[in-house]
Amino acid sequence: MSSETSIEVNDDSKMVDLFSYIEQDYTSEIFKIEVRGLPVRTEHSSFLDFLRKNNIKMRKMKVMSKKGDSHSHAYVTFESEEAREEAIKKFEEIKFKSCTLTVTKAKPSPDPLMLKRRDNEGNVGKNQNKKRRNDKSNKATIDENFDHLPEEKRIEIINTQVAALWNIPYEEQLIMKVTILKKVMKNCFYDLLKINRSLSHEHESRDELKPSLDWFGKIDIDTLKSLLIPSPKVNGYRNKCEFNVGADRTVGFRLGLYREGTIKVVQPPTNCPIISEQMHQVLIHFQTFIQDKSSLSGFNPATHEGYWRQIMVRTTRSKQCMISIALYRQELTNEQLETEVIEPIKKHFSDNAFGVCSIFFQVINDRTNQVSKADPELVYGDSHIYENLIENSLTFRISPLSFFQINTDAAEFLYKKIVQLAQCTLKTTVLDICCGTGTIGLCLARFVHKVIGIELNEDAIKDAKFNAQLNKIENIEFHCGRAEKLLSQILNKLGTKNEDVVAILDPPRNGLPSDLIKSIRNNSSIQRLIYVSCEANLARRNFIDLCRPKSRAYNKYPFIPTAAIPVDLFPHTDRCELIILFERFDPSKSINKQIEIVEEQSEKLENKTNDITEED
Repeated sequence: MSSETSIEVNDDSKMVDLFSYIEQDYTSEIFKIEVRGLPVRTEHSSFLDFLRKNNIKMRKMKVMSKKGDSHSHAYVTFESEEAREEAIKKFEEIKFKSCTLTVTKAKPSPDPLMLKRRDNEGNVGKNQNKKRRNDKSNKATIDENFDHLPEEKRIEIINTQVAALWNIPYEEQLIMKVTILKKVMKNCFYDLLKINRSLSHEHESRDELKPSLDWFGKIDIDTLKSLLIPSPKVNGYRNKCEFNVGADRTVGFRLGLYREGTIKVVQPPTNCPIISEQMHQVLIHFQTFIQDKSSLSGFNPATHEGYWRQIMVRTTRSKQCMISIALYRQELTNEQLETEVIEPIKKHFSDNAFGVCSIFFQVINDRTNQVSKADPELVYGDSHIYENLIENSLTFRISPLSFFQINTDAAEFLYKKIVQLAQCTLKTTVLDICCGTGTIGLCLARFVHKVIGIELNEDAIKDAKFNAQLNKIENIEFHCGRAEKLLSQILNKLGTKNEDVVAILDPPRNGLPSDLIKSIRNNSSIQRLIYVSCEANLARRNFIDLCRPKSRAYNKYPFIPTAAIPVDLFPHTDRCELIILFERFDPSKSINKQIEIVEEQSEKLENKTNDITEED
């Protein structure tokens, strides 16, 4: 068992303090298992795919390994004892990558906030205390000391917390971003070479295939930088932010994570680079209400007391603003909620202050800390706000839970580049997989024969269908369900007449399940694929699976990357979108022809990137 779950404390009362949270409220920590025997350096995404594939319905999961260990291990939590027992039985019958796993019930982890307080009081062993004193982030003392720091230092801490590169010139930020992407591409390139050894049977030697992949691993920083599309708007670019409410009713950002022992919330400074002036004004207006006009306290995640939890703010370029306020009910009756909370808030914002035209409430009826489990309820104004894209040629409806790229100006460049990369004609069918509210598919629709969107989230599909009707786009359809299950039947319905099929993948940050990638690989109708990644390193496994050689599991020819374009949607952070065009490897073409395709694609893209920047 790791030290995380077996801390020695001589004073029994301190032990009670560390674990008192499991008696106070529901927590999945009391239904936890430890899984041992995983291969060394097992990736989180790989084990997560394994759990999903075997229908192990877990709540949280964390893979852990230490340098020098021969195996990794994982902790998995569940909703109930019944779910834990069911999972333990399943683990007895399955293997992970040929490894037999050992599963035991695990103790809950200590409350990180209580642990920090105990450490600060000196009730911890010498070695543990030394380790915590040497913590680079010094999270153990930030909460207590923050208010006593000089204003300049406080501003630096807050801005660094939400925008790590905020004090670095933007041009230098871009160099840092492409350097990170180059490293990911290089690592991926070497992985591809290793797994594609078996392709040598298609040619005289593996070395003949290598040049068609060389560019991906050996692209230099200057070339990648020349292809990068910077954000047109560097400061105040976010159209959505979620702000916490502290126990003292301060509205803003938490200084760190609860698991690091930090619960202090601080108001963002006026020069916070990611927040617009409008968003900052809305935040202050809300804070004025809860501090001056409300008797309810902010929620305290340590004691689970208090009410105000969070405010989500969404804005558009036309200055429309939607807010969604999360609040713990505690002992409040429906009548009290209406008279003491909802009506006063409506009155406070009724003059359309700072463009607020839509107010939602999320009333949390339990004490699990999970805002996401409370459905937003409209209490004032419009149910949606609207954003225009692509020279105002398309209008999109946005609801409280809709996914919409957080940097609207840069998103337009992203969508234009996807249109270019897709190389579509009026005979092309586009599969928009993980389509969300249909943004990419709707941008492509006028250039193609048909767009078919697939999305798991039912609410997103409703928004996508509405957006299609709103824009009078008829050559698009949407399907709700798991893409790996729907893909084959959709392609079968298309038949052989649709020879030009392009797939667009814009997945969540962690990438897609391996079963979905396998399904795409095994559908030979898909000859081109565009993968849009906001965290390329986390999507690396997907890239490898797209390009791995034919096998029983992957029975069609692999894809090879033929172009890559970075688009910066996240100024002042080290993140950057990466669009990769993959094309199906064709053994009937000579290797020289494959190389020509890559070189031609790179030349076209360099020219088009310059064009798109000059146009806009």
